[in-house]
Amino acid sequence: MFTEFDRLAMTQALALAERGLETTHPNPRVGCVIAQGDRIIGEGFHERAGEPHAEVMALRSAKEPVAGATAYVTLEPCSHHGRTPPCVNALIEARIARVVFAVQDPNPRVSGQGADALLRAGMTVEAGLMENEATELNIGFMKRMKDGLPWVRVKLAMSLDGRTALANGASQWITGEAARADVQRWRARCSAIMTGVGTVLADDPQLNVRAAGFKGRQPLRVVLDARLRSPVGAKVFGGGVGAGGGAGVGGGAGVGGAAGVGGAAGVGGAAAAGVDGGAGRGADPGAGPVVVFAAASAEPPDQNSVSGVAPSADDATWAGAALSGAIPVDRRPSAQASTVESTAAKSDSPADFRVPRAALSGKGVRIEEVPSDDGYLDLPAVLKKLGEMEVNEVLVEAGPTLAGQLLTTFLVDELLLYVAPKLLGPQGRPLVNLPELQSLQDAWGFSLFDAKRFGDDLRLRLRPK
Repeated sequence: MFTEFDRLAMTQALALAERGLETTHPNPRVGCVIAQGDRIIGEGFHERAGEPHAEVMALRSAKEPVAGATAYVTLEPCSHHGRTPPCVNALIEARIARVVFAVQDPNPRVSGQGADALLRAGMTVEAGLMENEATELNIGFMKRMKDGLPWVRVKLAMSLDGRTALANGASQWITGEAARADVQRWRARCSAIMTGVGTVLADDPQLNVRAAGFKGRQPLRVVLDARLRSPVGAKVFGGGVGAGGGAGVGGGAGVGGAAGVGGAAGVGGAAAAGVDGGAGRGADPGAGPVVVFAAASAEPPDQNSVSGVAPSADDATWAGAALSGAIPVDRRPSAQASTVESTAAKSDSPADFRVPRAALSGKGVRIEEVPSDDGYLDLPAVLKKLGEMEVNEVLVEAGPTLAGQLLTTFLVDELLLYVAPKLLGPQGRPLVNLPELQSLQDAWGFSLFDAKRFGDDLRLRLRPK
């Protein structure tokens, strides 16, 4: 039976863990509080992979001896030697008497073993205090460790009548500044931002975090481009070192194998309202590394070729590399002409906009091949690869085609939907492209997880039923 103070201490541990929301990737966000009786004497959180874990930071901060104290931790203490030594050893050596953790670590290298090690050392171990809150804080890490796949969060913005842009493609801005600033915060916490070639051609997004004062890691940028049609001068392939250092994806392989449901997928379409966000436009546009997913053996005509070879999937230096040097976009088609693009390897794709592998590789872009079906990329294979790259959360910012195909293949874990109090009329661009339904019983259903107002706009967090 947990006491009122137990809940207060774990609430503080969760608040500490949230301070690592934008920095711990690929590790989970973890907080720890040390208490003697009903007095908190130490606290800490895990900030970055390779740095001390929350338990160690809390022990170091203790203002008095910790022997006989209780440690409140938001995740089961680790028992293996990874980038840092096992946390259970630190707790045992400090002679902690009781450990209360919120949720069991799903990592097969830890799951249950941390608790067992503490019990063998004679400690009192209790689990499950505020488990739901702790799980939600690390929803992507939990899924990746269990299924080998990242948590897929699709960001959409629409008018009251479900439109993302006018018929001519104009979409900046449907939502207000406060809502667009919130999008930047979601970018900051994700491991990767994913879009399709259609959005690259239509909107030329940067896919980076531009929130004022942001000093965290820039997320991986992912482009789905079966035919390698993205312009080599696109903004997503340029940019400088992000604030706080170059960003990257984790080095080790993910856990679990995976597969999702079948269904090949394309991407793109007209870009959703505010695909590239609006907040912090004047900030230093730091940028994370880029990976392009292409159909196996996709190789367009070698135009504008430069020397260079694609980095190996095992190249540890690639993950921490940052791109530099903005390249003018001199071969970008007009947005109006490219509003309904997909990853389909169509034979009539304009050759003028195809980019040879060497040109992308020369800019430090990593190219990953995945299976395709009738010219459309296999989305489950894309997500499986991202899981192997230790991507916990993916924020999808794309047009109605990719959003629709992620929905129809049941790969969406959450919709992040911004609704603006405007009417754009029936001629406007749709929110998602879905197959025609014959019965309301076949409609895609969602549960409302959270609702919050930003100025005049409303943000809904929805999860499939």
